Amino acid sequence: MLSAYRNELLVKRESLAGDYVPYTAHIDENTVKLRQGDFIQCFRLEGIAHETADDDDINTWHEQLNMFMRNINSPHIALYTHIIRKQSGEYVGGKYEPGFAHDLNEKYRKKVSSNNLFVNELYLTLLYRPQPMALARAFSKVDELSAQGRAQMNSLGIDKINALTKELEKHLNRYSPERLTTYEFKGNVYSEVLEFLQFLVNGYEQRFPLMRGNIQDTLVTSRPLFGREAMEFRAPDRSLIAAVLGIKEYPHPTVPGLFNELLHANYEFVLSQSFICLDKASARTTLKRQRDRLESTEDDATQQVDELADALNDLQSNKFTMGEHHLTLLIKADNVKALSNNIGEARAALADSGCVVAREDLALEAAFWSQLPGNFNYRPRPAPITSYNFVGMSAFHNYPTGKRTGNHWGDAVALLKTTSGAPYFFNYHRRDLGITFLCGQSGTGKTATQNFLSCMAEKFQATGIYFDKDRGSEIFILANGGKYFSLQTGIPTGFNPFALPKTPRWVDTLRRIIMACTRRDDLPFTSREERDITQAIEGVFGLSHGVRRFNQILSFLEPPEGDNIASRLLKWCHSDLGTGPLAWVFDNPVDLLDVKEGRLFGFDYTDFLDNPEVRTPIMMYLWSRFAELIDGRRLYMFIDEFWKALEDEYFQDELQNRYKTIRKQNWFLICATQSPADALRSKIAHTVIEQTATFIYLPNPQAKETDYTEGFNLTDREYQIIKTLPETSRQFLVKQGQNAVICELDLQGFEDELAVLSGTTANINLAESIIKKVGNDPTVWLPHFYEHRSTS
Repeated sequence: MLSAYRNELLVKRESLAGDYVPYTAHIDENTVKLRQGDFIQCFRLEGIAHETADDDDINTWHEQLNMFMRNINSPHIALYTHIIRKQSGEYVGGKYEPGFAHDLNEKYRKKVSSNNLFVNELYLTLLYRPQPMALARAFSKVDELSAQGRAQMNSLGIDKINALTKELEKHLNRYSPERLTTYEFKGNVYSEVLEFLQFLVNGYEQRFPLMRGNIQDTLVTSRPLFGREAMEFRAPDRSLIAAVLGIKEYPHPTVPGLFNELLHANYEFVLSQSFICLDKASARTTLKRQRDRLESTEDDATQQVDELADALNDLQSNKFTMGEHHLTLLIKADNVKALSNNIGEARAALADSGCVVAREDLALEAAFWSQLPGNFNYRPRPAPITSYNFVGMSAFHNYPTGKRTGNHWGDAVALLKTTSGAPYFFNYHRRDLGITFLCGQSGTGKTATQNFLSCMAEKFQATGIYFDKDRGSEIFILANGGKYFSLQTGIPTGFNPFALPKTPRWVDTLRRIIMACTRRDDLPFTSREERDITQAIEGVFGLSHGVRRFNQILSFLEPPEGDNIASRLLKWCHSDLGTGPLAWVFDNPVDLLDVKEGRLFGFDYTDFLDNPEVRTPIMMYLWSRFAELIDGRRLYMFIDEFWKALEDEYFQDELQNRYKTIRKQNWFLICATQSPADALRSKIAHTVIEQTATFIYLPNPQAKETDYTEGFNLTDREYQIIKTLPETSRQFLVKQGQNAVICELDLQGFEDELAVLSGTTANINLAESIIKKVGNDPTVWLPHFYEHRSTS
């Protein structure tokens, strides 16, 4: 009998759940209508990166948000904001071929999956009330209208809220608002708006289809059960418990980002706030009532009375608006002990912000339903506050998370962890902009970081070209089946430019290379000399393929005499007069560089990086060889100490021209340096930095403020982060556009993999000796490398 009675109560309670839902119908793809005749549209916002912003910027954003509130102020408008913090189990997509990159990704995936990563989702709901609060009851019987009358009201409501939406999107563009809408999935139509609203009452994510019936009858799919101080979300396949905190007393003053401490909490929550705009007359009455109440008390409240007098003046001057505000913080957990711990942490975070908080008990159920935008009557402890207060508590601050999918190359390159405990989906591209700048001193993990990210990019099966220093990427390239050329002074490179097919472009490239080899800064080339060089190149290409080599150009020039072109070329050639000191560069019988065989190519140019006489012609040759591959295939180039490698004007012109093709031809460039000061002094650096989409800055305790704030245009706060991050923290600053975030690459337990990624001298020598013995197949030599490394 008792069981039957309980079941009857349960059925009755479930049937009443819909009564707490104020929504009736989806009247267009963006708009939901409420029972009272109100209309809502919802927005998901990325937010803005506050962690790396200067105080002046944060204060400016605060003022701009307050201006937005002033612009839209009307008793017909209410705003709801929600921060949903939840665990994220998402990893980056992509398929790897068997090998080192595949194994590294799988091991890293398991490590990341063992951590609790959280994301903050920010939502803003715009509510338009055709009838203000005071008149709502008198006009609540909208069901009595004819079908034609309801359609007309809906049309007018949609027009009005769409106009407000344009205003919102214009003013909040910095926060990247995305209006929630409908979408198709497997032939059915679903609603992002309803998926957001159902999460508030059901406690978990699910797709929510558009239904023909009333929304209030279908939105609640789990069973909310309420106790004295806690509640339970009971779904068919899951269950969790929650409690709600509210504000008893507001802090004074209210600073921007008042609740930022919650943004890196180690638990899930939903922070809901509402702001019902008041007209100026009602706001003035509210302030006067507060002032009169203070004046009538015997307490010493002179300062507060004076502040209210100032507030009345500011209100009259339109410095702010006022509204009726409420706040609930719903804290979730899997069990009672965890909930108790989470509540304690949340209380401390709110107390640190200056709030006096209370745990909802008698008003728990009302507080729960008040999360739904438009549920005005269920709001516990509504209080009048200024728009300044509201935008301080709803500042839309957040930690950037990047884009997991939908990037220029599809899936994100890699998943990194931020200092807030959130995932950051790293991409080299920002939209279709594809230049990345990497800056880090030796010992901060620059090589390991770059090679790890490149390894994660192996899923794209892109062609990769590395202009490397100190052989840092050699083991990584060989481990992924690539080819590596350690170019050393005096040892033949295997380059023979004349062994390649003759094309107008290659003839022009050879002309430039020979001019670079024979250039004198104090003596420009004459028109005749340039013509002679071109004719000599044509002459060599007229020979049979087997005898075409660099020294043959001497046969088509005037004999060496004085300081003519042939005399200057002698040092680059094997000739009857002997072997020139630079003949090892280009005067080789065959060309061993086949850019069409293989996908990863590495070149160590440490030996001549500081020798522009040799460096420039070699870089021109290599750059031009790989430029042939920029044809729409996925391709990237990594250039260490780029400012020195590309110092010649030839490369400045090339980069300017290539910028135009980066977007269209599907390639990107990674430019790295250890020395920001040296890089900034070069001409090429400014060209690169101006076009860069993604910046990665590793710790630099010796960082000079002018280099970073003026040279790289960073904020003071970003500069301080780079200067104060510990060198061994494996943390770094990633900046795209105006958003910057501190990321961490935790590879503890990856000693074998780090030996491949970081490329120390001892490990390079070990890998080289093993490859000489067992061959260059990574599946054969890598296990030997791991074994010998661990025992050495």
